[in-house]
Amino acid sequence: MADPGGEGQVVVGIAVMGVSLNSIIDWDHGAAVSFLAVGVAYLLGGLAAWQLIARPERRSAATAAA
Repeated sequence: MADPGGEGQVVVGIAVMGVSLNSIIDWDHGAAVSFLAVGVAYLLGGLAAWQLIARPERRSAATAAA
């Protein structure tokens, strides 16, 4: 089952990226900033996933039972 909060997070992320890119006038600089922001987001997501894998006590009881 899909996480109902996930769709909202995606929409907020796209909106934040759109506002930040709109404030940057130079297209080349905006592309560099957007790639950097997406790279940082993937890095943080990977670190969060690694923490859940490395430390099973951080998982919820429902996730651990599955």
